[in-house]
Amino acid sequence: PVTNSFKNKHYSEVADLLIDNNVDTVYIVPDSEEVQDSQKDSGLDVSVGLYGGLKNAIELQDRVEDTDIDIEIVELPRESDVSKVDLDEYLQSHNKSEFDQLIAKSQAPESFEEYDTIKERVEMMNQAAQESSDRNRNTTGDTSELFEITLLDVLPDDFNPNTRNPNPIDHTGD
Repeated sequence: PVTNSFKNKHYSEVADLLIDNNVDTVYIVPDSEEVQDSQKDSGLDVSVGLYGGLKNAIELQDRVEDTDIDIEIVELPRESDVSKVDLDEYLQSHNKSEFDQLIAKSQAPESFEEYDTIKERVEMMNQAAQESSDRNRNTTGDTSELFEITLLDVLPDDFNPNTRNPNPIDHTGD
């Protein structure tokens, strides 16, 4: 998903692709990184990458629960003096056989200590989003115009969407 998780509206599309293509197992390979203070402050002792990987797994599990699709998390090794390793970096210095060994060691999302906490948060956020959507429907059944605002509507006037700029509203992670 280019970032640590898909947009909510895309999970069903991904699940449909998995089902339509008879996928047996989905391997999610999150970035291997240090746990950041912001994560600790939120009460979670997992990195942003692993949080995103588990969130993706939970969202997909909810959408493929009546199928035989297994979802696994693959953990990338990270040296203690390295703050972050992503899949691209790993594959640049390791061969297919080494990656296959990592896949063989993959784990079900439920085996991670923070799984239940993250699942509760995901369910709570999804419920809040649904309630918000329901609450903001007007009498015609359409959503409020507030929800039609795009990111470009709120960015500074000098922001150029045609060039790669630093993120004007910051982000979590490296």
